[in-house]
Amino acid sequence: MNIAEHIYNFRGTISIIDYFFYVLAEYSSMFFIISFAIIVFLEILKSKKILYVSKYLSIIFITYTVNQLLRRLVERERPFVVNDFSSMIEHSASYSFPSNHAAMSFIVALTIYRLNRKLGRCFLVLAGLVSLSRVYVGVHYPSDIIAGAVLAILIFKIMELFFDKNKFHLFRGELSD
Repeated sequence: MNIAEHIYNFRGTISIIDYFFYVLAEYSSMFFIISFAIIVFLEILKSKKILYVSKYLSIIFITYTVNQLLRRLVERERPFVVNDFSSMIEHSASYSFPSNHAAMSFIVALTIYRLNRKLGRCFLVLAGLVSLSRVYVGVHYPSDIIAGAVLAILIFKIMELFFDKNKFHLFRGELSD
């Protein structure tokens, strides 16, 4: 029995855990979007550097786009489509690899980490829990979420290098000499 099967078989044994992961899987996207918007807005007000918005949004947009392209290339069906069980949440039978929730949760958490390390650590833990919840509810395999997280980290690092190489300080929002 693999890790995913152990997780799927655990469902239904402790209702509070089922509920916890259900809520994370179902509502985490909205939480991350709202939190990200508030934190970036407050950072812009604090620093008076409007360029933050374009940089952060470009990183998120690139991550989402690459994730969607990979999904179309890999075409991996979701666990509830392939296996003999149902997911705990309503979900389309769209492709699952890599996990968009994992990629987006981690890219937002990494961005927040750059703005505020203490708060960012909390978001990184939350991104991990959100990713685990997607496996728990039956809409992803563990490799889907690992790939989504790795994709986010790689794109984040590449974008940092790109902006730094081009004399554009990604997290200071200014041009250098």
